[in-house]
Amino acid sequence: MKSLIKDNYEKVLLALLLVLLAITSIISIIEVNAKNVPEIIGGGGVVKVEPVPVHKSISRSFLNNLDDSSIESFVYCRNAKCKYLIHKSLVKCNWCKTPIVSVDIIDNDLNRNRIDDKLELKWGLDLDDPNEILRDQDGDGFSTKEEFERDFSPIVSASHPPLALRAVFEGIRNKFIPFKLNDVVIGQDIRGNRRVYVDGAHFKRGSFYLSVGEETEWLKIVNAGEVEGVKFAELQYFDFKFRITKGEKLQYPDWPKYIIKNCITSSKLLVSMGHSFRLTDRNGESEEYELKNYDEAKKELHILNSELSENFKLNQEEAVKEPLK
Repeated sequence: MKSLIKDNYEKVLLALLLVLLAITSIISIIEVNAKNVPEIIGGGGVVKVEPVPVHKSISRSFLNNLDDSSIESFVYCRNAKCKYLIHKSLVKCNWCKTPIVSVDIIDNDLNRNRIDDKLELKWGLDLDDPNEILRDQDGDGFSTKEEFERDFSPIVSASHPPLALRAVFEGIRNKFIPFKLNDVVIGQDIRGNRRVYVDGAHFKRGSFYLSVGEETEWLKIVNAGEVEGVKFAELQYFDFKFRITKGEKLQYPDWPKYIIKNCITSSKLLVSMGHSFRLTDRNGESEEYELKNYDEAKKELHILNSELSENFKLNQEEAVKEPLK
């Protein structure tokens, strides 16, 4: 045996040297592959993308130019203590050197906020902040979460849920005619003719006592009398004509009006029951609604968006808050 080894000594040495050279070459190739970062087409040209940690995120301008297939080229490091975002073409993580073995799909929801990470990356959100979806990213008055849940774009201000979700019922405003009918006096003048006098008062101008047909610079008595025991008077107040009965507190036509506040623009609308009104967003686009009903027990308004055929309830006590900006 010794003589065999001695006779083949040079051949054995050469074989060992070749094995060592092969191992060294393989190690070098792996290290070079781990250090080299692939060039990815994006943003109108070739962009060099360095592996970055999740909490620092890839630049938003770069991600906005990536399509879904490009985003799917990234994976998270399998090391739970690392979780850096790296490219699939690498052999191992550049940061913790953990080999990439299973690279089928990206972890769907790293920050556990119930929105797929691919969407968050495309929208330019930080994957380590689960509360960022509560912010209003495009400034349209709705949070990313609200827009995502209703299938609207959180990065396009013209795309948002119905504006009724950002409206609130503030209360009821009544407007009454400023007259009070105290009495209608029916009698005779000195010639025996029937005369009807109206005894009343104006909220600001004071009391008056006029017969039918008489007028002042601001008031005319058109008619007066008594029907089935109820005394009435028909008055003309400047150009406005109305009929009022004794002891009645009379509202102007189309009143009361319901106060609806648009929390996006902070504007307020006075709307009559059964009438249409429009809510406007920050881009000047508006949506038409109709006031259908008022539930006095629950203190809430029921409105209808006829274009969407969708009903909404505006509660007087629970004002809608604006999302974080």
